[in-house]
Amino acid sequence: MILGFVIAWLLIDLSEAGAIEPVTALYLIALPLMDAAAVLLRRRFSGRAVTAAGRDHFHHLLRNRGFSVSGTVAIIHTLALLMAAVGIGLEMLR
Repeated sequence: MILGFVIAWLLIDLSEAGAIEPVTALYLIALPLMDAAAVLLRRRFSGRAVTAAGRDHFHHLLRNRGFSVSGTVAIIHTLALLMAAVGIGLEMLR
């Protein structure tokens, strides 16, 4: 959790300093944000507490589908890089 906090703080600081656009900061952390939102919605609609522990995060779903740990990491990193590339590319195109 501390790593997520530090990354979020760094992105907020960079966007406030004008080094990156605020929307680009969102693209850089899009996958963890979408994962958290999906987990919260899934838990809410299933009647569970949204703060309850569970194995319904994206990496758990990939592991349950039979992907290895290294395969799961590769998929998550590839998706995160693609989302970041889209955000940075759109910022460069304005």
